[in-house]
Amino acid sequence: MDRWGRGITLFIFLCTLPFAVEDRNVIKWYWICFLIVSMGFQLFMEWKYLKNSKEYVITLTYLLLALGIMYNVDYFI
Repeated sequence: MDRWGRGITLFIFLCTLPFAVEDRNVIKWYWICFLIVSMGFQLFMEWKYLKNSKEYVITLTYLLLALGIMYNVDYFI
């Protein structure tokens, strides 16, 4: 299930990549959406199938940190 979900997500985002490279702002939001979908899927899989683990909290923390960095990447460069 995990491989299929990641593969389908990657395929969809690779197919839509040529449409997103037109503008710098669009490509930023493209990568933010990719990050949300891919890490959100990983978060769901960890929450659903690792019952006795709280590892999904680490993934959620990484997701929030990465979103903050990706959103403010213009200020870092």
